[in-house]
Amino acid sequence: MENGAFIKVLFGIGVIGLIVWALAVNVGGGNHDAADQTAHDYASELGIEVKAVSCTRMDTDGDGYVACTIMPAGDGAQPIMVECAGAMTFNDGCRKPKASIRVHND
Repeated sequence: MENGAFIKVLFGIGVIGLIVWALAVNVGGGNHDAADQTAHDYASELGIEVKAVSCTRMDTDGDGYVACTIMPAGDGAQPIMVECAGAMTFNDGCRKPKASIRVHND
């Protein structure tokens, strides 16, 4: 096998390995675990006492964030909707959810 062909094969194996690893983290709950901790840290930075945090397992739009709901402690507390960085991303922290418009193609 020529040197160039060998490098292409190694590159292909590396890309396939990276894809399999990314799917395992996303489907296996790695995004959920990382985002859950990030949401707790975010609430703590804001001085919010947390009763519960719930984050989705999947980054559905591919932006590196998963949807989370922070439920503050206390009577009458309203849930706080945020998007927090998942495990496989260069993103950091949480942010307000980005606006989206749904278009119906009827």
